[in-house]
Amino acid sequence: MHDKRKKAKELMRMDAKKDGCENFETSMARLETIVGRLESAELPLDEMVALYEEGMALVTGCGARLDEAEMRILMISGKDGAIEKKDVTREMCG
Repeated sequence: MHDKRKKAKELMRMDAKKDGCENFETSMARLETIVGRLESAELPLDEMVALYEEGMALVTGCGARLDEAEMRILMISGKDGAIEKKDVTREMCG
């Protein structure tokens, strides 16, 4: 059992280091900053539109990361507790 947990942690670390996806927490923090700036309504229209566009891209990326995490959880808990690694990150973030 200990080996399975160790392997799962290792797989999670490897996935976190992959290029192409920002760190979920970093993206969420940036999104919160964007929302705060947009709510202030003290920005020029062009800047508000640019921030909105960036925010929507972050929402899409965070949604993909959440979907990926859900898929990984289902895969890990699926086959009699056996860890089965599938690379869904490329499809979700690529």
